[in-house]
Amino acid sequence: MLDICSQEADTLDFTFNTPMSVTIRIGESALLLCIFVHLSRVDQVKYLGILLLSAHVFKCSFDQLKMKFYQCFNAIYHKACELVCVELMKSVCLSKC
Repeated sequence: MLDICSQEADTLDFTFNTPMSVTIRIGESALLLCIFVHLSRVDQVKYLGILLLSAHVFKCSFDQLKMKFYQCFNAIYHKACELVCVELMKSVCLSKC
C-alpha cells in the first residue's frame, strides 16, 4: 500500500519526508518498506494529540492528556479564592431542581 501511495505521490510531484516517517504495529502486520527505505519501528505515535499504541488491536493512551488536564486544573484551583471554589463546586456538583 505504501508503494502505491509513493507511486501516486511521484505522479503528483509530491515527496514523503522519510526521516520523519515511522511504522507502528497494529494487528498482525510486521515490516513495511517504502521506496527501498526501511522505516523505523516505534511502540507509540502521537497523532492529532492522541497517543496511539502498538498492539494486536487498536489502542489509544489518554494518560498524557489526563495528566495535562489535572496539571491545568490544579494550577487554576491553587490560585482561586475560596469563594470561587465554593461557587464552582455548587454549579458543578449540585443538581438543579
